[in-house]
Formats: sequence, structure tokens, C-alpha cells
Amino acid sequence: MLRYALRRAFATVPTVLAVSIVVFVMLRLLPGDPALLLAGEDAKPEVVESLRKEWGLTEPLPVQYLLFMRNVLEGNLGTSIRSGYPVSYEISLRLPHTMRLALIAMTIAIVLGLAVGIVASTRPYSLVDNVSMLAALVGVSAPVFWTGLLLMWIFAVKLGWLPAVGVGTPAHLLLPSIALAGFTTPVIARQTRSSMLEVLRQDYIRTARSKGLSERTTITRHAVRNALIPIITVAGITFGRLLGGSIVTETVFAYPGIGKLLIDAIFARDYPIIQGTVLIYALLFTLLNLFVDLTYAYIDPRIHYE
Repeated sequence: MLRYALRRAFATVPTVLAVSIVVFVMLRLLPGDPALLLAGEDAKPEVVESLRKEWGLTEPLPVQYLLFMRNVLEGNLGTSIRSGYPVSYEISLRLPHTMRLALIAMTIAIVLGLAVGIVASTRPYSLVDNVSMLAALVGVSAPVFWTGLLLMWIFAVKLGWLPAVGVGTPAHLLLPSIALAGFTTPVIARQTRSSMLEVLRQDYIRTARSKGLSERTTITRHAVRNALIPIITVAGITFGRLLGGSIVTETVFAYPGIGKLLIDAIFARDYPIIQGTVLIYALLFTLLNLFVDLTYAYIDPRIHYE
């Protein structure tokens, strides 16, 4: 497994490299001049040109990219054009907020998704099953920003129970976490139901029941564990979607995570912040996929890595 983990870790390098190239080129195709935005509309041309030279924007694109990658390999993601602080410092301030939000939302999604999916699979095509799957369909279809605004209107504006924006107390995490979990929970619930229905038809489940095991023991000890592999796969994918959804959620709730940092940097044409943030996202996605692959062996000992 260690060899497999190392091989997969090295395989992430081309992925991150490809992401960096695509982002670097796309940023240069965006309209607008970051030097002009920084200097102001009324700035003199020589001031704007001086800023372009200071930030290396006058160099050819291949040279700019090589300079960028050299700094990355040295652990330097650059300096923010807007704030003047190192990109790594800006990200280090925001990343813990995003990870905290994502982990809470994922915990909610896994707990609720597993519970709903298991209950629905044990009563297929019943009223409980139909209602839960209909709710899951609505949850998957609802955009994150709409869910966030609806939660904000109900619990912050109308009821006044929770703060609408910002960070500082556990209460600030509730609304954005629920909004994020809102589109992740239905995906896990539907996959859990599908996997459980397939497992419950297997011969070993009928054997366990014929031995006189209670339905609860049959479900918890035999069915759930054997249904976990596809559920873990979907959970890993949805966690990646959840990190992407955090960009919208953090913008709606003015939550100071790296998603909000990325959106602000895009409007300001802050190239170093955008490049550094996207690289962090790409690294998180690849590490998450590696973690999911390694988890399979702990769930099912029959799986071996070569």
C-alpha cells in the first residue's frame, strides 16, 4: 500500500502541473489590466507601466510561467497585487475557515445521507422511501446560492435566530454548513439506498436472516459494510463538489474562506492569488482522491494494491 500511495502521490504532479498551465493561460486571456486596476483609472501611463514591470507582466507568457513555477518550487506562491501580502500568508488565513466549513457540512451530509438511505432501502417503494427520494431530488436540484439565501431569509431575517454573515462564533457556521450539506446529502442518500438494495438481495443476507439474526444486526453488521465502497466513492466526489460549492456559499454568507478570497481576487485581477488558490484546490482534490482509494482497503480487506 505504501508503494501504491507513493506512486499515486507522484502521479498527482502532472495533474497539478496541467491545472497550473490552464489557469495561467486563462488568466492572461481575461479582459482588464491588473496594473491599471491597482494604479487607478486616472493613473499616468508611466506609473501603470512601472507596475507592469514590477509584477513581471511585461515578460512573454512562457517566461512569466517559468518564473511562476520556479517560485512555486521554492515554496513561494508570489505576492498579492491587491494587498501586497504573500499569497501563502493570505491562503493560510483563509484555508482553516474553508476546511472547517467543509468538514462540518460533510459530516452532516454523511450522517443524514446514510440514515435516510438505509431507512429507505429497508422499506423499498413505501411512502417513506418515496418521500425521502423526492426530497433528495429537490435537494440535488436546488442551487447552493438559492438554498443559502432561503436559509438566511428564514433563520436570520424572519426568526433572528442565527447570524446571516461573517465568522467568529459556532453560530456563524450553521447556516453556510447546512446550505453546503443541502446538495451533498441527497447524493449520498440516493447512493446509499441503491447500494443497500443491491446488497440486501445477496445470498449471504438471506443466510444471515435464516440463522435467526435480528434485522438490525443483519443490516448493521453485514449489509452496511458491504455497501460502503460505492458510497465512499460518491462521498469523495461530492466532497470535491462541496469544496467547489464553498466558493458560492462563502460569497453568499460573506464567509472569509479561500472561496471568497478567490472571488475577490478574480474581480481585482489579482493573478498571484488566483493562481495560488486554484493550485491549493487542485492539490486538495488529488489528495482527497488518494485518501478515498486507500480507504477501500480498510473497508474491504479483499482489495489489494499492486
